[in-house]
Amino acid sequence: MKKISFILLLFITTITFSQNYLDEVVYLKNGSVIRGIIIEQIPNQTLKIQTKNGSVFVYNFSEVQKITKEASFVNSSTNQQIQTTGTLIQNNQIVNQNKFEIIDTANNTSKNSYTYNTPADKKIYLKKGFIGVTEIGALFKSKKSYFYADRFSSFSFNQLIGKRTSQTFSIGIAFGVDVNKYLITVPTTLDMRIYFMRNRVTPFLNLAPGYALLHYNKYMGYKSYVYAENFHSFISNFGLGVEFKINKSLGVSLNVGGRLIFIPRQGVEDVGGKGFLKFGIVY
Repeated sequence: MKKISFILLLFITTITFSQNYLDEVVYLKNGSVIRGIIIEQIPNQTLKIQTKNGSVFVYNFSEVQKITKEASFVNSSTNQQIQTTGTLIQNNQIVNQNKFEIIDTANNTSKNSYTYNTPADKKIYLKKGFIGVTEIGALFKSKKSYFYADRFSSFSFNQLIGKRTSQTFSIGIAFGVDVNKYLITVPTTLDMRIYFMRNRVTPFLNLAPGYALLHYNKYMGYKSYVYAENFHSFISNFGLGVEFKINKSLGVSLNVGGRLIFIPRQGVEDVGGKGFLKFGIVY
């Protein structure tokens, strides 16, 4: 009798010991594999499984392909439980290509599962960091200006070097040159761009206050040169545009707006303005 009791005790102990090294494994139809202990199961409705890091996942039976018991294994170098399909349990959430659930460990609850593209798969076109924009276009003639020369359209070149501080804002220094038959303008501005969307195609607002040097060739009669004058002015560009990203590092832009010009000269304040249209390469 004592011998039978000893064998029975040894058998129960062996089973209990071996079960400590087995995980209950839930295979989902979407390819995910969850290891842990099933702590609640409602037949034909839901099951709740708790992983070794304390995360709790709830799944509908319609999502489950099969349930098995398998040997437990842990990656000791990262102290993270790695699933056989490559699924990773990390920071209280399970991450895979198609679906994951966020677990509130403080309240021991789980949100309903939903389809989600992981950050690795989601394309971010407006990345933070360096931004360069090379623009060419035209400045259109002004209705009112101190300069006769400023009443003619000008070719415009503008180079922006700056930083995109977020997906919705960039700031930088822009410099360039505007040229027509009579007037050369060399502006330097603080270029700020506010992006309204985070998509591949996004409209933006452009504000660029700054300073400009002007070289004016004054003529009298038909191509009769008289003299040249140099001026300085305060300017402010304002425009609306649209940016289209070809890929993450290259895009094109179209910018339409106007320029306000303030020219202090010999105690006389004169304000003129021009519209502009610029095509840009964004990199």
